[in-house]
Amino acid sequence: MWKRILLIILLSQPLFAFSQIPPDWWEPASRQFHYPKGEWYIGFVTGEQKPCESIDNAYSRLKDEARVEAVSSIRMNIEKQMSNSSRSELLHSTTQFDERITEVFESKTHISVELEVAGLKIDAWQDPKTKDIGAFAYVSRKELIKKTEKQITVTLTKIEMAIDNVSQMVEAEQKVKAREAAQNALPLFAEVEQSQKLLLSIDDDTESLQLDEMHSLQQKLLNICASLQHGLKLFISCTAVLGDKPFPTLQKELQAGLSDVGCEFVQDSSIADWSVYINANTRDYNCLDYGGVKAFTSYVDVGVGIDKQTTSQRIYEDEIHQKGTHTLNYAEAARSAYKDVVKNLSKTIKEVISQ
Repeated sequence: MWKRILLIILLSQPLFAFSQIPPDWWEPASRQFHYPKGEWYIGFVTGEQKPCESIDNAYSRLKDEARVEAVSSIRMNIEKQMSNSSRSELLHSTTQFDERITEVFESKTHISVELEVAGLKIDAWQDPKTKDIGAFAYVSRKELIKKTEKQITVTLTKIEMAIDNVSQMVEAEQKVKAREAAQNALPLFAEVEQSQKLLLSIDDDTESLQLDEMHSLQQKLLNICASLQHGLKLFISCTAVLGDKPFPTLQKELQAGLSDVGCEFVQDSSIADWSVYINANTRDYNCLDYGGVKAFTSYVDVGVGIDKQTTSQRIYEDEIHQKGTHTLNYAEAARSAYKDVVKNLSKTIKEVISQ
């Protein structure tokens, strides 16, 4: 038993002794020797454990400060003048399909402190005598270049896969889904550009930026987005009455409700991707008197059918019976019901044509 205890003590002594030795980044001279400027980007902060603060929370707080300092040093140190012979043009992606902005790096590149620096490591250590805590964030220039190049390649691969996926959706006549997928892919270009800016500022090898590949993919996606902006052709045949009079408001409000999916409303079902057939009528239901205040109730009865023109199939068919109330008369009660009908029809049509 005593031998076992003695063995544990002997084994723990080297670990205890090692914990007393400051890391190579603790002293300024050692830090400069092991992490020379130009080869490393670093951030170093010291602090104390605050009252009622756990040691883990103190470590986390100082590590965050060290990270900010490291990224700030990258931002300051990687700014460089770009000569006319080596300047590069990057297409700045936007969330709008029809906007393209050319950003030219002619003078300086700025990196914000929110930048996620690939390969950045952060350590912390507490001096057992003074109880001072130090945090050290560091990344080598070579590793930063290597990992940033990899980030660009990985993100461009994601974009290429997204474009292939969107193209397949277009071929399958899933234009609404394709438009959403294309929209979701656009922010990936911003990620590439951020990595390109960083790499452009710390490395002179412009080929590693993969600008041609990025430009080609961006142009492909922008062309797809432009074709999808109003690429979905929708034919709507709507017969609606309010009492015994035509009620064209239903079709107008329905088209307004569908405009956000990128529809082009056509007058001929033969050239449409989808055809929607609606037949709506109103009926007076009852009138109740509540202490001299009348409440009129009307119903709107709607028959709806949705055809996929490319396959000549009836994809959806149903009836909607919507109640509306008003204190003025049956007609106003029916108008109230029609407002809810528009919401329900818009939702239903969007769900069907998004399949």
